[in-house]
Amino acid sequence: MSLIKKYFSFLLLLTFLTAHSTSVITITGTQTIDEKTFNKSLKCKPVRIAKEMTILKVEGDCQGFWIVKKDQTIHDFSRNKSAIGTVLKKGTYYVYPHLKENRIVASVTISLH
Repeated sequence: MSLIKKYFSFLLLLTFLTAHSTSVITITGTQTIDEKTFNKSLKCKPVRIAKEMTILKVEGDCQGFWIVKKDQTIHDFSRNKSAIGTVLKKGTYYVYPHLKENRIVASVTISLH
């Protein structure tokens, strides 16, 4: 195969891979309880998605989690794995973990593609 054919084959392959690659977006949330006041604190940096995306993976030390969009809970999962495959439409999202029994800290990270 000539050098020119190899070069064009490489460019064609690179174009195909770039056009068909999917980016992965992650959203992370935490929940903590103050041991003195028992006040709960939720933290999550919101993530805006521009197109419909699917939950690919869920990681974290929690007993399930919930997803918020426009100040409303749109999904609430009691088990992390049950969320895999859930589709989120475009918009801005927050995720918050449910605490495990007798725990004061929980975290969750979901990966979307």
